[in-house]
Amino acid sequence: MSDQFINSEMLWWNLPVEEETSPVVNLYLPQYYLVSSPSFVNEMPGTFVTDYLVQSPTSFLGTTSTELDIPSASSSPPTLSNDSSTSNRTSNNQSGRRSRRRSSLDEEARIARRRERNRLAARRSRNRSRNYYNQLEQRVMELEDEITRLRSLLGHERLIKLRTIEYNPLINRRHFSPLTRIIYGISGFIILSYLADCAVIIIRALESKVWTSNYIVFYEVGSWAAWVINLSLMIHERKKLGKWSSVNYCFYFLSLSTESLVFHYWITQFISNKPGDVISFYDRVLISIISIRYVLLVIVSFASLIHAFRSSSGREDSESGRGLLGDDSSYGTFPSNENVDQPSQQQRQRQPEKGAFSDFFEKMGTLLPFLWPKKNLLLQFLVFVCVGLLVVGRIINVLTPQQLKTITNELVGEDGPPRFAWGSIALYVLLRFLQGGVGLLQSTQNYLWIPIGQYTTREISVKMFEHLHGLSLAYHINRKTGEVLRVMDRGTNSIISLLNQIIFQIFPVLVDIAVAVVYFVFEFGWIFGVIVFVTMGSYIFVTILITDWRTKFRRDMIELDNDARSKAVDSLLNFETVKYYNAEEFEVRRYDEAIVKFQVADYKVSATLNLLNLSQNLVITVGLLAGCLLCAWKVAHGDFKVGDFILFVTYINQLYGPLNWFGTYYRMIQQNFIDMEKMLALFKEQQSVQDAPDATELKVTEGSVIFENVGFAYDQRQSALDGISFEIPKGKTVALVGPSGGGKSTILRLLFRFYDVNSGRILIDGQDIRSVKQESLRRNIGVVPQDTVLFNDTIFYNIHYGNINANDEEVHKAAKAAQIHDRIINFPDGYETRVGERGLRLSGGEKQRVAIARTLLKIILLDEATSALDTTTERQIQYALSHMTKDRTTLIIAHRLSTIVNADLILCIKDGKVVEQGTHDELIQKAEENGGDGVYYEMWQKQKKDESEGKISGENEGSSKSNGNDSKNNETSSNKGHHGH
Repeated sequence: MSDQFINSEMLWWNLPVEEETSPVVNLYLPQYYLVSSPSFVNEMPGTFVTDYLVQSPTSFLGTTSTELDIPSASSSPPTLSNDSSTSNRTSNNQSGRRSRRRSSLDEEARIARRRERNRLAARRSRNRSRNYYNQLEQRVMELEDEITRLRSLLGHERLIKLRTIEYNPLINRRHFSPLTRIIYGISGFIILSYLADCAVIIIRALESKVWTSNYIVFYEVGSWAAWVINLSLMIHERKKLGKWSSVNYCFYFLSLSTESLVFHYWITQFISNKPGDVISFYDRVLISIISIRYVLLVIVSFASLIHAFRSSSGREDSESGRGLLGDDSSYGTFPSNENVDQPSQQQRQRQPEKGAFSDFFEKMGTLLPFLWPKKNLLLQFLVFVCVGLLVVGRIINVLTPQQLKTITNELVGEDGPPRFAWGSIALYVLLRFLQGGVGLLQSTQNYLWIPIGQYTTREISVKMFEHLHGLSLAYHINRKTGEVLRVMDRGTNSIISLLNQIIFQIFPVLVDIAVAVVYFVFEFGWIFGVIVFVTMGSYIFVTILITDWRTKFRRDMIELDNDARSKAVDSLLNFETVKYYNAEEFEVRRYDEAIVKFQVADYKVSATLNLLNLSQNLVITVGLLAGCLLCAWKVAHGDFKVGDFILFVTYINQLYGPLNWFGTYYRMIQQNFIDMEKMLALFKEQQSVQDAPDATELKVTEGSVIFENVGFAYDQRQSALDGISFEIPKGKTVALVGPSGGGKSTILRLLFRFYDVNSGRILIDGQDIRSVKQESLRRNIGVVPQDTVLFNDTIFYNIHYGNINANDEEVHKAAKAAQIHDRIINFPDGYETRVGERGLRLSGGEKQRVAIARTLLKIILLDEATSALDTTTERQIQYALSHMTKDRTTLIIAHRLSTIVNADLILCIKDGKVVEQGTHDELIQKAEENGGDGVYYEMWQKQKKDESEGKISGENEGSSKSNGNDSKNNETSSNKGHHGH
């Protein structure tokens, strides 16, 4: 094996290395020749070149090109000698043979030493390369972990700019300054101090059988609830906004004012004791707790004042808010000087994450036109009946526990001797029959609401479908069909559920809570009203707080679910492509990965749901315990009757029953709003092409089409059409030819007004198409696109779609003109044959002939309509088209020039401009006069050459088949003759 010389180009990497000074390690590969021999290759199989080349002078120690004895690129490759070449160097001169042998041995020794040295150096280099690869891999993993951590801080929907990362909103949410920690810590101690006061009051009441003043209880419970709510809001706003609102700061000074009055009252009572008065141990403990709390409150109030000042000056959390990189550093090792179009500091601040109930009234305003059945008086009457049943149900909820109280008092003889209260029991059972989610009132209400819900669903579904068809082509090009269908399905199904939950679940629960608070205040005393209010308020607050936190997990799950569905639909729509490239395993794996990601998000949703249920149960249990203990205390001391305790427990349980479902209703409403968000976003999609307010009907008299200096660009950075001007006279045929991407199909789309021109104008019979209604414009234009798409219905349906008012005879006539009628009647089901998804059950030629038949009823606008047809069928259809398009304005776009040789005008479009125009003969003659210089002439000659080569190839193939048949016949004849002998 001959020596090998491997030339390596200069390569650079810039990677940060975790050292104290964080230097930049420049990995470079100097250009050099690597000398290898068969033994060297055998010792370093496979990856020796890569391992040997990758070396870094800044990280690898002691190995240089000099030590490896590797010549530079400028030097010529060294010549190595082997044993056989050395032995052949002996001379016939006997006197010099010994010296040459000695030099040969020395040369072999040098080569052997060099090989050994290269082998050892290569091994060291390979080991160092592997170590460095491990370091690189470890560094990459660390960077990936860092990016993952940043994503988790930002949330799933927040993108990270890898060029320059603004860390302030990230760090402010997770890491707090010492001052912030002090405020949080002291606030926590103050909350615990109120709990300590309550514990002291309860212990003293149990020991001395004397309950403290209700005002003190109200003060302790109310203050504790206020501090808990304020601290929760501070944490929540810090997480969402990265800062506190002014209300949080004002709370501290309001609390300091009220606590100063309380502290002054207690200290005054303690100091002004008369001689002989004994201050109990519990009072001393309460005074001590209040004093400590007051001192802490003074400290935290001044700390909040300092925090507010520093926040307004932008210095709060400056250390923790400073980015991991410098201000002029980017995510990498290159300095960042990208100041162009960079947002300001205020713009870069993190925007609050929207919860499910954000923009509630805006969302409901969007849905309001679909909620009220304005087209049906009967349904409007049913709405009022349902509302009346809802009000009656609220009254029954108050009467039911009162009736149970009456039964209890009659049975125990509170108001006289015990008696059998059969009348009261019968009334109670009747109320229970009417009450509840499965009661008569609720069932009747649900039954009457069914047609109302169906009306709403139908209205919003039809409006959404109409809106999607009204959007412009630019939207439909970028949309994902599977995702849009999923959004429509989820959104429309959530309408009925949303209405039921808001009108018949959430609203009644809130009304019941308000009625219960008022009832307990007047019937049992204000302390019971406070207990019910605080418990209900805490429950709702915890539910909303945790549910809003869960919103991002729900959104992630919806996004991943839509993504999985989109992948599945896209793969199934491209079934043939998947088969062509044998990509079934890839598609299955891709779909499986999407499902796994969805299930991970679904797991987070389920886990946080369990946390929410546990928190709700804790709040309800504490509230029920406090109310039952206080009510039992009143009964034991004769303030309440036994029936009052039964009423309280029954009413609370009755109230807590729907309240237990409040979290579920809230979550369901939230989920419905999330499901509807994308659907509402679809409603907000605006048409890029809209009718003018004074648009009129298109009046077609002659059918002439004029393009006047038309300019258009899909992307403002690149023009698609640049000053196109031409005219299609009445009843004439104009053909557009040219290379792909020149702008031919763009002209068709502009004429059909899928887009509006950027400059110039398009006229039909002197009318600017922007001043006429799109519906009237498209009613007079028929298109046969190159990529034909059929509905998954019958052939008759697809042809009849061109003119829904046409009769069967006209449909058959169009099919005959398109040379597809005979083929259709040979199908088992004839015109009732289903074409399959996107017409996949038909061949390409059959699909285009069906599309041509569909379009023959209208003005003809052909976009390479015969591209999928064979020559014979093409000629037949060209004849039919020439007959059917007589006296009709026709625009043809084709690459097959043979289809447009009879066109009245041929326009050569290239790079968005008309480079040549004329008839076929004029363009050919003009090019021949210019020595064959012309776009159309070159295309014509190329197609003639391709057709001639195809014809010769076909003749050769036919000749080969003929020869094969002759040989076969001769062989058969020979065999027959042989058998004859």
